[in-house]
Amino acid sequence: MRVAWRFSGTLAGTERRVEFHGDDRVELGEDGLIHACRCLYDYKSVLTRIEAASVAA
Repeated sequence: MRVAWRFSGTLAGTERRVEFHGDDRVELGEDGLIHACRCLYDYKSVLTRIEAASVAA
């Protein structure tokens, strides 16, 4: 199962918004329970956006 998500927030101490997105990949077992979960997102992009927001502040 794939679950897409978006995150947005305000950089602490500023009014600068930071937004990014990712996917969670969930594997369900025959028992209906989660057997594995992976969170996929572009870590470098997240850091770049946070850095850009903090420099602009």
